[in-house]
Amino acid sequence: MTGNDTDPIARRIGTQEWAEETTEIANVEIERLCNSIEVGEMVEQLSQAIYHRGIKTDVVQNTNIATLAAASVYIASKREGEPISQNKVILESHCTKRDFNTTYSHLLDKLEIEVGPTDPRVFIPRYCAKLELSETVENKAIEIIDTAEDEREDILSGKSPSGFAAASIYAASLLCNEKKTQKEVAGATGVSAATIRYRYQEQIQAIGIY
Repeated sequence: MTGNDTDPIARRIGTQEWAEETTEIANVEIERLCNSIEVGEMVEQLSQAIYHRGIKTDVVQNTNIATLAAASVYIASKREGEPISQNKVILESHCTKRDFNTTYSHLLDKLEIEVGPTDPRVFIPRYCAKLELSETVENKAIEIIDTAEDEREDILSGKSPSGFAAASIYAASLLCNEKKTQKEVAGATGVSAATIRYRYQEQIQAIGIY
C-alpha cells in the first residue's frame, strides 16, 4: 500500500543531512516488513546495513524511507538465500511498484551488489509450507521444473523465478490430487493468478502434459 505526506516513511529523503536521521525510522519499518514476509533475522540485519549504505549515495534524492527500506529487504533476502517475490515485498510495504523497481535498480548499481538470477526451486519449500502441501507435491513441483528445463533450455529466460515456482506448485497440486486453485496459490506466494496461469501453460506444454 502507499503512504501519504503525513506518514514519516512516505517522506522523500532528499538530502544527506536528513538521510542520516531516517535510520531509526527505517529500522522499525525494516523489522515490520521482515516480520510480515516471514524472513529471518539475518535478512533483517543485512537489510539495515544495505539501507545505511544506500543513504550515503545519491539514491536518496529520488526516493523515500519506505521504498528504500523495501528495496533493501528484497536485496538482502536474495543475498541470504531466502528469496521472496517482488510483488510480495511491494504488497507488504508502503511503496509503489514503479518506485520500488527504480530504487532497487539504483541500489544494485550504486552499491555494486550482485544478486544474480534466483533458482525457482528455492521458493518451493516455503510456498508449499504456506499452502500446507505435502512433500510429495514439493518433490513433484521440483520435478516439473527439472523436466521443463530439460525439454526447453530457454524456458526460464526472462521469467520471474517466483512465478515459475508458483506455477509448478499449482501443476504439482493437480497431479498429486492435492488441488489448490490458482487464486489460492497466488494468495500464498504473492504471484498474480495471471502469471501462474501463463507459466503453468508453458510448463505443461514443455513436459508434454495437455
